[in-house]
Amino acid sequence: MDLSAAWQALSTGLVPPAALGLAVPRSGVAEPPKGDDDLQAAVEVLGAYGLHAALEEWFSEVLQVDLQANVAPEFWNCVAQYENTAEEPQCSLLLLDAFSLLRRRLDPYLRSLDLLEKWSREGLLLGTGSQGLREKVYTMFRAILFFSTTTSFQEMIQRFYSRSFKIYMHQWKKSKDRGPAEGPSHVGENEPESEVEEVEPGGGGPHCPGCGRKKDRCWCPTALEQFRQLNDILHRLNLLERVSADAVTNILHRMIEERMEWRCRGEYERSFLAEFQEWIEKVLGWLSRVFLQEGTGAPPGWEAGSTLKRWRCHVQRFSTASTPACASKNSSALSEISPSQSLPWKT
Repeated sequence: MDLSAAWQALSTGLVPPAALGLAVPRSGVAEPPKGDDDLQAAVEVLGAYGLHAALEEWFSEVLQVDLQANVAPEFWNCVAQYENTAEEPQCSLLLLDAFSLLRRRLDPYLRSLDLLEKWSREGLLLGTGSQGLREKVYTMFRAILFFSTTTSFQEMIQRFYSRSFKIYMHQWKKSKDRGPAEGPSHVGENEPESEVEEVEPGGGGPHCPGCGRKKDRCWCPTALEQFRQLNDILHRLNLLERVSADAVTNILHRMIEERMEWRCRGEYERSFLAEFQEWIEKVLGWLSRVFLQEGTGAPPGWEAGSTLKRWRCHVQRFSTASTPACASKNSSALSEISPSQSLPWKT
């Protein structure tokens, strides 16, 4: 393989043809893709000419231009459809579609990134090093795609995560009301809520407390599946914290405050600390669904595990300082934790 053929193989094998201005649909390829062995052989040819050090820089430049000129505008045009959509299920589907499109556009770069890291470890490349290149790529994702977000997008994310929180907590409440002997709860059954002496806000009536729709039109299972799929995409693209951090912080802040105000309701003698801490444990369970990737079978990464551990410390400190026996005291204690302090990556 000569130098020209080697560069042609690498340039068309490491990035989408459309990013190079080739007249090929993004969903297709100009020719059968080169195998990893062919690409590695091409890298070795570049090395023989002393040009292998330029490969990572070229890859980064092509990615940056493609993000700015094509990927980002396409993604935000897809998100813009939300502005004329009133129904929440359709909004959630549009959000998932937009991020699914984004993943399809970026997956070729991530596959190539894995190859570049492999070649770097094997000494075939002389660039920034495997970890340095990956962090550079992820930084470009965050900086170019989400440096500035629209108000409608922020509302979309807020609604999406707020809905998953309500569904998750509703499932826990139904399971708790039924008791272990009756088995797990299945959201979406056409049956009245368990009649309890005290009803949480939104817990009664003909509407599902989880998804907010009439119980015969409950879409909780669909909403949870969309939540799982979107989180998988954000994990894959390393965008989870950038996209969801503010929404999660605001949701937890609001829900904890509402829970204390509802639960206390003028009670000044009785302590609800144990009950409140049980509820907090379920909140942490929802957080684990957000920040730990489900269904992979692998242990959580250090960063995700550290995030949850540090958040648990924040919650425990907050719970100790705000025994829920008096709503006014709880509200005062809550104000000591600002949204910018609530989640560890904000500090």
